[in-house]
Amino acid sequence: MAVIVRWFSRNTLGKAYGHLHPGRHYRVERDFRDHDGRLHRQGQQWRYRTYTFLPYEDGLSLFFLTKDGDDLEIAFRIEPVPKQRLLQP
Repeated sequence: MAVIVRWFSRNTLGKAYGHLHPGRHYRVERDFRDHDGRLHRQGQQWRYRTYTFLPYEDGLSLFFLTKDGDDLEIAFRIEPVPKQRLLQP
């Protein structure tokens, strides 16, 4: 498991992201792989902490605590929205 630099305190709640709210518990609904290729299995439960977004890399990291109290960072790459024609000639 990768080591996470703790730039935030365990006692400080972080920032909400969409429907994720700091301090609340969430369960994985279906298996998925994060940007680093790590598999996260259905049924795992984590407590959400905060997130970071790196716009120059299109990177999103979500931070959780596992039920064992370990830090967990899940990295995603946000795919750019394909350019679409908005108006017909």
